[in-house]
Amino acid sequence: MKNHFFTFLKICFAIGLIIYAEHKGIIRWSDLDILWEQKLKLFVSIIIIILVNLNIALRWKRLIHHAQPETSESSFFRFSVVVFISAFFNTFLPGSVAGDLLRFKYANYLHSKLDTKKTLSTSLIDRLGGLLNLIFLAGVGSFAIPFSHGALGYTFLIVQFLSILSLMYFVFLFFPTKISYKYVEKIPFFKSSHKNFLKIMISYQKPLRLNAFLTFINQVFILGMLLWWYLPNLNGILDAIHAISASALGLMLTSVPIAPAGAGVGHILFETLFNYLGLPNGALVFNIYFILVIFVNLIGLIPFLLIKSDSALKKEQKIIL
Repeated sequence: MKNHFFTFLKICFAIGLIIYAEHKGIIRWSDLDILWEQKLKLFVSIIIIILVNLNIALRWKRLIHHAQPETSESSFFRFSVVVFISAFFNTFLPGSVAGDLLRFKYANYLHSKLDTKKTLSTSLIDRLGGLLNLIFLAGVGSFAIPFSHGALGYTFLIVQFLSILSLMYFVFLFFPTKISYKYVEKIPFFKSSHKNFLKIMISYQKPLRLNAFLTFINQVFILGMLLWWYLPNLNGILDAIHAISASALGLMLTSVPIAPAGAGVGHILFETLFNYLGLPNGALVFNIYFILVIFVNLIGLIPFLLIKSDSALKKEQKIIL
């Protein structure tokens, strides 16, 4: 009951932010006429977001099969179905990870022998890899932004530092496994729980190498799609780099569980970040992303209604018994 109450509050907060942003002229719904005017671009963008979800399913499948080789015969189609269900809940619940946490409920649908804990842990590991990729892209682009004092100036400085740490993560993926285990034990100030988490990451080194590349492709496609829609507002390569960096940082910050699909929060964040870099119509960029993602992720509602989760199956078994 308490969780439902907080979810309700976050949805109200998101609606309030949208109303505020519309009142201040940050969101101009008339700008979205561009979606209907450029039908080919709209169609390609929808295909890109569908392919992004299928890419996520492929990455997750590789991690699961590495964790439990006996599940290797489970089909890519089933993984795709669960990813679309989780994408639906990522969109309509606050934050962009809530749906990922529900994947364990479909472990039995994926494979009868699949461990629910492995389902959850692999989802979180893949999400962490995606976040580090996004930090890296935001940080690399921000090095072209002149530093200025103020909250946003220091934010980009922090992102630059985090991008260096994310680069270390990619280097770590190609370290020999034995050496990685050896050096984890020598890390000072780390608790045993932190070291155990790093050991889990090391155990997934092999699939994570290709997954890092697949994640990079995903994010390049998404950021490239947003840049494609934003092209009329650009005046050169530097503007394009700034727009990519601001979009990457904006997408990273909207993953914080405040509002469904980043509604309201994302609009104001994008407008603020783009304005800071001297670029107009930042909210329009997020608005296009917001509507396209909602439209595509609604697909997940269909399998959600048709397929029973493990908890539903268990309830049925109790009734029968």
